Amino acid sequence: MCVTQQRSLFVCWKGDAVKNEKRFIAWSTDSRDVKDVCASIDRLLPELGFAGANLVDPHPDPIKKKEAVLRAVWGGSELRNERIRNTLGMEFRPLDVSLHDCVEFLLSIGKVEPKSKLKPES
Repeated sequence: MCVTQQRSLFVCWKGDAVKNEKRFIAWSTDSRDVKDVCASIDRLLPELGFAGANLVDPHPDPIKKKEAVLRAVWGGSELRNERIRNTLGMEFRPLDVSLHDCVEFLLSIGKVEPKSKLKPES
């Protein structure tokens, strides 16, 4: 499984840069394997002392059997965004920045308590 920063945003732009109301899908092309997300959290927010997580696949066996096929499909996909970036002059935030902000949000607003390797669990 791969985490890809996506924006479900379709841009309809009228003006000189885009003719005939062309549509673009706006997505970052950064991706990271799910197992590496926990390591990224620990790297981006070392003060948490994040203990990581055990990966659990909740999917039923028939779905699990298709994993290799689905990984091959996504692994062979080339996600590109230079067309929208060049046309509209836009850039995407790095996945690390989005991941950092997401964790900060979950801690402050969502009141999520991370597993910490720095403090003993009760």
